[in-house]
Amino acid sequence: MARSDSRERILASASELFRRRGYHATSWRQVVDHGGAPWGSIAFLFPGGKTQLGAEAVARSGREVDARLRQVFFDPTDVTRSLVAFVVSSADQLEEGDWELGSPLATIALEMAHRDDEVGAACIEAYELWAQTLTELCTPQLGDRAAGELAGIFLSAWEGALLRARTLRSRRPLAELAETTPRLVKMVD
Repeated sequence: MARSDSRERILASASELFRRRGYHATSWRQVVDHGGAPWGSIAFLFPGGKTQLGAEAVARSGREVDARLRQVFFDPTDVTRSLVAFVVSSADQLEEGDWELGSPLATIALEMAHRDDEVGAACIEAYELWAQTLTELCTPQLGDRAAGELAGIFLSAWEGALLRARTLRSRRPLAELAETTPRLVKMVD
């Protein structure tokens, strides 16, 4: 197995496990076993330890959501439709994951952002990436100022809806966000 394959599998496993269980509840052994990587490779691939793994897993999760946002924005003149599609895909993902895969960042951010500068910085960068991407994607329809406002409001609402949906084991909070999104867009426009 190539070094890059092991590294990517470990990062993918860490991203998923941190999202499901949290940082402290996820051991090195669980990450390696889940990813099917050789045990000896983890110290070599992540010499900065679990902190490095956590920060890189957060960055990876940030890029994945960024890619999903870009994928659903198929029509830059219909921000509402694109945002609703993103919310629906989030609800699908959460339900398909048996309500264990909530926010890609919230679990680790709540646990580690205030305790570890490296993981905290990775969380900030991921949230900023999402806000920048949403602002960029919404600007053609709304303009810079309104797009920036919508990005912040929408991301906060989306994170809250994911948390509630996971807690309730129900799509309802995300369905409510999807239903409310047209009003959010009109509010900033």
